[in-house]
Amino acid sequence: MKKYLTIINVSLFALLIFVLFTYSRSQDTRDLGIGPIKSLNLGPINKGQVKMGQNIFNNKCFVCHSLDQKKVGPPLGRVAKEQAPEYILNLLLNTVEMQQKDQRIKQLIYQYKILMPDLKLSKNDASSVLEYLRSASETR
Repeated sequence: MKKYLTIINVSLFALLIFVLFTYSRSQDTRDLGIGPIKSLNLGPINKGQVKMGQNIFNNKCFVCHSLDQKKVGPPLGRVAKEQAPEYILNLLLNTVEMQQKDQRIKQLIYQYKILMPDLKLSKNDASSVLEYLRSASETR
């Protein structure tokens, strides 16, 4: 009887570990940043938005950022591969709070010794910049 209880206990423990492991793997552990964007379902890159995003990037972002070289701020050519799209949109839409509370952004501020200005982008403009950065990341 004692042998059966041991087998049952070991089996239950193994099942518990399996369930916990499976549950933890199914949870979204990406850093989404701080802001209004909680989830996105992105499909293929929207080529129509890429051109608009490139124009916005060139007019508002290029002073401090390039795609491949450090300038006043970090290069952004691979950011869409390195960060969740929600994170990027939240930074563009909620710049001030992200700079105050997000550890990664605080580290970049420390490294580059400058704050990112609030560009006051609409959600549509921020989404266009995201599409441009996603497009740029494809070739890097």
